[in-house]
Amino acid sequence: MNTERLKKAIRGQSHLMQAVNSFIYTHPELAYEERVCSAYLCETLEKSGLVVERSIADVETAFRATLTGDMDSPRVGLVVVYDAVPTIQPDGSYSPDHSCGHNVIAGAVVGVASALAKLTPRDGSMVVMGLPADEIGAPHSGCPDRCWTPEWLAVPYVSRSG
Repeated sequence: MNTERLKKAIRGQSHLMQAVNSFIYTHPELAYEERVCSAYLCETLEKSGLVVERSIADVETAFRATLTGDMDSPRVGLVVVYDAVPTIQPDGSYSPDHSCGHNVIAGAVVGVASALAKLTPRDGSMVVMGLPADEIGAPHSGCPDRCWTPEWLAVPYVSRSG
């Protein structure tokens, strides 16, 4: 696939990326409680042309979205995380907050997936894994191994550069 064509397709998804970013940011949910965000991401990926399987690996808020290509290989995986962290409020109570950039990650992953869905031909396939409870390390406890077998894996994280 032509790199410039791919970049143009991704740039064309900027409104979708901003919408996903905003939605996830304004709907913070703690680990394993990400029902609203998981449903939104599933619906958005379905509208983009991916086939979505909900509640995978016996985890209600986990999902797998697949975009099949013309050949079985390569199979590329993208990870999307969408849980919030509990933050202590002035009154001592806790509330969920997206302070780690999961809203940005979700927007980027959905934008790339949507862009790839619009491009043809596609040689390989892509799988987007929706992994809940990232803030407590839960997705790394076996769900990816039980849910998919990508040849290439991208796990985007937001970081601050010096």
